[in-house]
This record gives sequence, structure tokens and C-alpha cells, in this order.
Amino acid sequence: RFLFLVILQISFQECKAFLSIIGPTPLSLSLHHLQQMSFKKYDKTQSPTKLYASSSSRTNTSTTTRTRTRTTTNTIMLDQFSKWFCGDFDNYHQVVQDRLHGLLPREGGGHEHIHCTLIPIPTMKYNTTTTTTTTFHEEEQSPPQIRNFLAAFYFDGTPQRIFRFRFYQVTLVTENETENDNDNHDSLSTTKLHMKLFTLIPELEGQMRQLATSPMEWPQLYHDYITTTWNNNKNNTNDNPDRIAIQELSGCDVEWTCQPDVIQHEYYIREKEIRRRQQEQQQEEEQEEEQESSMMDDAYHAIMVHGEALVDSQMVPGQKIRIRDQLSLWNNEFWIHDRGYDPDTGDYIYGNQKGIPYHLKRVTTIEQDNNDNDGIQGQKNSCG
Repeated sequence: RFLFLVILQISFQECKAFLSIIGPTPLSLSLHHLQQMSFKKYDKTQSPTKLYASSSSRTNTSTTTRTRTRTTTNTIMLDQFSKWFCGDFDNYHQVVQDRLHGLLPREGGGHEHIHCTLIPIPTMKYNTTTTTTTTFHEEEQSPPQIRNFLAAFYFDGTPQRIFRFRFYQVTLVTENETENDNDNHDSLSTTKLHMKLFTLIPELEGQMRQLATSPMEWPQLYHDYITTTWNNNKNNTNDNPDRIAIQELSGCDVEWTCQPDVIQHEYYIREKEIRRRQQEQQQEEEQEEEQESSMMDDAYHAIMVHGEALVDSQMVPGQKIRIRDQLSLWNNEFWIHDRGYDPDTGDYIYGNQKGIPYHLKRVTTIEQDNNDNDGIQGQKNSCG
């Protein structure tokens, strides 16, 4: 059924180009997710890896699902980030190049095949008296400066091989700084995105794994779990219903900005320099290469607030891991420079040992199917 719909919308040549770009494995991955979506549109002017869809999640009488987003100047950065930080990303092409050069994972200097699924979770307003939930309506109040996401990471293009589930909470932070200049005090405003990381309660994670091939159902499952658990626990004293489902990873907060850190994002600076040199060597493609180089400037970069963190291993019970992580996000790429070390010996436990991040490219895009034109569509990138 899916293939029939796609064939109706794009020509044979476009299908061939589509397969040559995303490769066989990412295509099979996207099929799992697209079966849970209804097509909104396919824009031929965009990259064929961009698929616009709306969720076909289950209905719930206690939940109002329609939302309207009122965009203001200070939310453009958060809205743009949220638009990019969703969908599916995969490093299939990086793995192919590694193997062609004889690079295997870990000690071999190559990368494992990693797939990342990012699903936005609507911000809910819980009534802790009746345990019903509603989304924020425009007539009630503006949406909070917070966005929530569920993330799953798995190996070898197989959703059943999830090795990490995460809940991310992103908050818009505006810091005012004062600049002194001959008794003139100018106020400078710096906007950042602060991200907290959480693990899922084991019971909820188990339910999520059962829906590994249906991630568009995760948001409803998440909120159903909270309301059901709250109802079943009459003596609940928790004033934050979300904490029923998640546990914070202390010390693992990250901070996103539009500017790379000259030390921690050395991989980005190195890659940008490589592309600059390629531009000089290929004068006949000067305009195209210049556009590619400038594209790298439109990005969000993240570092760990505390530099590193000591956490419990989710794969080996009782083992501690010292983690260091830097991230870079573009509209169609997501670079993850995640490494884990033995805290006693300093030996690598996971991550690329040549200092090259996992280069994940976008496979699918998820967009909210609103009934109006409000929201993030058409907004200028705040990093541009």
C-alpha cells in the first residue's frame, strides 16, 4: 500500500534518486514509521529524504489533541530547533564509507550503524484532581517555553535492537549581560536552549519497546501511562505528574547555542576547513560549494554543562561510565560525538576512537498537522 502511494506521487527517475540517496537500510527503517503516519504533502522542491506527515495516533476522550502555536520573537530559536530535532536520522552512508576504507567500529576507527528516532511529546496540562489532561489552547495561555521529546537509538537499522531510550526536556533561556563602555551600560541578551536528560521508568520503557516499530504511538502511550499510574496510586504526593514516567540523569544537562565551542566542537571546525579547501580546488563548482559551506553555519551546537558526567551503565548493571558528549544539529543532519570511558582506567567503552562524530542524516521529517498556518513554518532560522 505504501509503495503504491509513493509510485503515484513520484516518477521512476525520482524513485531511483531517492534510493540512491538514502540507501536500502534507511528506506526499510522509514517504512516502519511511515506505516503509522498519514501523508500531508510531498514537496518535490525539497530533498527526497523529507517526508511530511501527521500522526495517526489513537484517540483518547480525556485528551484534547488540537494545538495552536503562537510564535513570538523570543521563541523563534526554540521553534526552529524543535522543527529540526524530530524525525529519523541514520548514519548508514558513513558506515558504508568506513567499510570501504577498511574501518571497523571501536578499535578499528570506524562507526557502528546507528539510527535515531526523535518524537515530539505535546506539553500537557494535567488536572491532578481528576487526572484528565488537556493541551495548551491559545485562548487559555501561550505555550510554555518548553519542548519535550522522546528518543530511541538502535543498532543496524533494527528497531527491536534499541540500546538507549531518552526523554529530553528543552527550555528556552535568555540571559542578560551588561557591557561597560565609558559609563554606558548596554544590556546584551543571549539566548540558549537548556536540555535536561531523563531515562524512562522500566515499566514504561518496556511498553515503548513493544511499540518499537510504531513510534508515532509513543506520545499517547506516554500520557496514558501517566494518567493511569496516577489513578491507581491514590496516595500519590508527587506534584509533577511527568516524574511518574521519567527519572533525571543528574549532571548530564547540555546547552545548545548557535555558536560552536572552538575546543569541544573541533570536529565541526575541522570539517568546515576541509570543505573550504575543497571549494578552492573545485572552482568550476564554486557556487554550489559556497552554498554547502554556508549551510554549515546554520546549525545548533551543544556541549555538556559540566563537561562530563559519571553515570550507571544501562547495558552492564553495576558498571560506571564517564561520558563526554558534543552535538551538532542541522536541518538534515545530526552529529553525535558521544564517548564513554572506564572511570578507573580511562579506556574506551564506546564511541569513535578517532574523534569523528556519528554523522546521522535525516531519513524522515515529522510536522504537526495544524488546522491553521500559525507556528514555525516560514520562520527565519534564528542561527542564520
